[in-house]
This record gives sequence, C-alpha cells and structure tokens, in this order.
Amino acid sequence: KVSPAGGFVSYVREQNLYVCNLESGAEEAITTTGGDAISYGMADFAAQEEMYRNTGYWWSPDDRWIAFTRMDESDVKLVNRYEIGADGVTTVPQRYPFAGTPNAVVELFVFDMQAGATSEIGLGADKDFYLARVNFAPDNTLAVQKQTRDQKRLDLIFVNTWTRNQEVILSETSDTWVELHSDLTFTSYASQFIWSSERSGFNHLYLYNRDGSLVRQLSADITNVS
Repeated sequence: KVSPAGGFVSYVREQNLYVCNLESGAEEAITTTGGDAISYGMADFAAQEEMYRNTGYWWSPDDRWIAFTRMDESDVKLVNRYEIGADGVTTVPQRYPFAGTPNAVVELFVFDMQAGATSEIGLGADKDFYLARVNFAPDNTLAVQKQTRDQKRLDLIFVNTWTRNQEVILSETSDTWVELHSDLTFTSYASQFIWSSERSGFNHLYLYNRDGSLVRQLSADITNVS
C-alpha cells in the first residue's frame, strides 16, 4: 500500500511487515519474528473468507502510525489443499480452522513511525474472538470492531494511539448473529460518526457523537414500494 500522506510504501514479505521511505528509498522492517505459524500484517483465513477483511495492517491519515496484526496459527490444523490446473495437481499445505476447532490467535499492535516504537493494543484476556474491522479516524484514533466467536455481539472500540486507553463506544447484539459492515464513517473533525445497524430489523444509518451517544437515525423504513 502507499501510505495516505504519500510518504511510504508498505508491504508484507516472508510474513513480516516492511515500509519503504519513498523519499530516501530506505527500507525498514516493522516486524522481524514472522515465520512458520506466526505472521504479521496479514488477515487470517476466517477474516479473509468470511468477514471480507483482506488486510492485516492500516495506516493513520498522516503517516504517523501504522496498526498491524500478529497472527498465531500454531493451534490451527495443518491440512493439504489441492490446486488442479492444466499442468497437473499441486499440493499446498494450509492451516484450516475447521468448525469447532481453534482459530488463529490475532493480536493488534501499533507502530509509531517517528519514535520507532511498537505498542500492543490489548483487547482482553479472552483471545477467542474475531478482529472484524480496524480503521483510523481523522484525528488518529484507532477504531476497532471486535466480534465474539458466536457472532452475537460486536463492540466498536475507540483506542487513543498515544496512551493506548480504550473505550467501548457502542455494542450491537443479536439472538442469532450480528451482520458485519464497512459503513463506519467519521466527520472531518472526528467529532461524530455514522454507523449502520440492523437492530430494528431493517438496515439503517445512525449518527452518533464521538462519546457513543445517539444523535438521530438518518434513514427511514420504505414501506410503500410498488
């Protein structure tokens, strides 16, 4: 990816996250211990296949911070995947999280490009959850969407990148499951945000203040459609 302010290009190589300064050409390894069952900056299988999260790292708008995942697949079963093509069949070993078996353990970190320091964003003692979405607000607040494994609860968490203090801003719950979305949108000064929800039985947009207090529902039910 090219960073939002255009200062860097970032990439994953051999399961580690790197950035290259586009002015100097200097490369920097953000992580160095990736390999085997450990990967940095990559989405786990469930996130890619079921949650439409195809990346494991995110830039802040000003290029100051880069948030990234550490994925540990040590307890995920290793199986063979068969790729059939015109030239024959290729066997590819792959860790696959079968239903009821352990998922990858995903942890979230943030790297300060100016200080050169990495900090962990702790998301609780229970590691059996889904990291569904990560976004940066215009003021560099980290917005994290954390879903329980039964998919009946989704928490929107705001994290201060400077202090790592965090707060659950709102939660969506359901007796069946909470549908994920990518509709989180901040106002230009991050004082408010728009969020979509199916809590009423219909998918609607809602305007919230930064502290999680509801301002109003933005969309209305369409009942007379012919």
